Amino acid sequence: MYVWHSPDELISCPLCDAAARKPTLLSGNDFDAVFWSDGRRVAPSLPLPTPVASCHACNRCFWLDDAAVRPDDPDPPLPWWRLVFRPDRRRPLTEWDDAPEVQEPDEAGYLQALARGWTVGEEQERSLRVLVWWRGNDRFRPDPYGHAPLDVPAIPDSDADAAPWLDDARRANMVALMALLDQSAEDRLMRTELLRQLDRQDGAIGVLDTLEADTYPEFVALLRRLCADTEATIGAIARR
Repeated sequence: MYVWHSPDELISCPLCDAAARKPTLLSGNDFDAVFWSDGRRVAPSLPLPTPVASCHACNRCFWLDDAAVRPDDPDPPLPWWRLVFRPDRRRPLTEWDDAPEVQEPDEAGYLQALARGWTVGEEQERSLRVLVWWRGNDRFRPDPYGHAPLDVPAIPDSDADAAPWLDDARRANMVALMALLDQSAEDRLMRTELLRQLDRQDGAIGVLDTLEADTYPEFVALLRRLCADTEATIGAIARR
């Protein structure tokens, strides 16, 4: 697994101006990627940043593309091993040192933002509802390689299931997402998994039957297996 990171960017929350660090990626690859039945890909060697972040200061959600990038640190700290020989070069802490790394909202955070009336355009709404769905499904993703996926932060089950409204809001999001899908093969696969997770297996199989035989055969086979197993939560195809 080879991942090269470039220096972090310091960004400002567009809602309250709080500073946060945004990791940036210089290069990576999709070796050992896992493709999940809901369309999410987890690639340990390609840890892509989340498009949406939760501000550590105001606890509201924002799109990272809307966050302004602050100027580079004019006086970056020396590595610790150089400070051993040059303690006089130690400098006071700055906002760069104190700023936490941006974090993706958990499922409840996403749903609360939608409930509070977070207004987005239709294309952003589709992307947002997919992210909410994926975030909820993250609690079912076992790690097939024995290490934590780098771009899927763990969600404690106790937190995810604490609010009694969460299940209703989760299902409402899935129904709303289906209304935004088109008739492309990719969207029909997504609709299949949404219907299956809504316990509408017959409808899910009906959508699969509309696909050509040579259309994503591995995914179609995976979804058919999941439809036949009423206890299944989520499935995956691993690329090694």
